[in-house]
Amino acid sequence: MLAGITLLFKCRSRSALLGMLNDYVVSARSLRDLKKRAVNLGKRESHRIAVDTKMSCEYLGLYDTYYVCGPLKSGALLGYTSTWGIKQKTLLPMMNEIRIRKALSGSSKGAYVIDAVYVIGSQKPPIFKRRIIEAALLVEHDGKKDILEVAGRLANSPHVKRKITRDLRRQVLPEELEIAGFSSIRRWASPSVGLGRCFKCNVKRYAKEFMISRLLHEEKKLVFPKPLR
Repeated sequence: MLAGITLLFKCRSRSALLGMLNDYVVSARSLRDLKKRAVNLGKRESHRIAVDTKMSCEYLGLYDTYYVCGPLKSGALLGYTSTWGIKQKTLLPMMNEIRIRKALSGSSKGAYVIDAVYVIGSQKPPIFKRRIIEAALLVEHDGKKDILEVAGRLANSPHVKRKITRDLRRQVLPEELEIAGFSSIRRWASPSVGLGRCFKCNVKRYAKEFMISRLLHEEKKLVFPKPLR
């Protein structure tokens, strides 16, 4: 089955020390198999990154695992986060349409990862105490229509909402998810979509090497994503 993984890399040039968290989708049968595939992918990717960036690059380890629901085409769910008690008004600056369009560099053809923000609409508490779900979705855009319109229809589709609610610990119906907007939209990081190809890359500059290595010791439990119910 498909699973999402985040790999940690340490890269160095003459002027910078960088920590890099890259996200991928892989196919694995168990947590043991997932860890083995992560090591192989990490070694391969560290070499690719070193060649592409002309920096030294070292794979440090498996940082995180998470739920993915494919297939890898428009509508694929590439992980999600669920939080209680976020004031919806604090999300508005993140979902500003002008800021999102500025980050898109036009509506060119290609694959994008959108972070769609939902609230659970049927809850009784006031809206500022509702549960917020932020889901990363793959959108393959043909360049003919407005990217935000395409992303909006996809995020609002019953098919995508079913993918999100399948994995929630507390039972929620797909129709209870109300789309509030997008917190971000970015291009798929690799040139093409596929297993073992990076779709999201987060890079941060560090002063000391141990500050990067200790990220692996943050309190988190690596689990093998459960099969669909």
